[in-house]
Amino acid sequence: MERLGLFVFVALSLMCISTVECSDMDIGRMIQWVDAKVGWLISARKFQNYGCYCSKNGPTDGIVPVDQIDKCCMRHNQCYDGLVREGVCAGDTFGQSYGYKKITENGAKTMTCTSDPHTETCKYELCKCDATVAHCFADNEPHYNSKHKGVGKSSCQHAGK
Repeated sequence: MERLGLFVFVALSLMCISTVECSDMDIGRMIQWVDAKVGWLISARKFQNYGCYCSKNGPTDGIVPVDQIDKCCMRHNQCYDGLVREGVCAGDTFGQSYGYKKITENGAKTMTCTSDPHTETCKYELCKCDATVAHCFADNEPHYNSKHKGVGKSSCQHAGK
């Protein structure tokens, strides 16, 4: 049994390095924590390439979100972009892993970021961005529409048009 546990740990670690970015795994686990209906790996992938904003290096504004889920991604992109713009994080913010703790507060599931806000400010703030989007996805799950998965950016409507 101990070998099986070690195998699973190694397999997940390799997956983090090779196929799924660590932050995707963190977000996936956060989504699963607040909305247990979805497995962590599925939840991380479920929202990728969804709508106009849910993709790595997606836009931060100027495009009309296709629905509430896409709006969650828009806010998440703005959160990450703001961290770079304000100098809290340098360079690529995707793929950075951070510490967080799952807690239940008054019956509601939430997360507390545990990376040190003074010495690991970027990781701490990324965690807060990801926790916010996990809650947003869970709150807006009824709005998820599979027809918005894989929407081409050319079909996205620019704001003001």
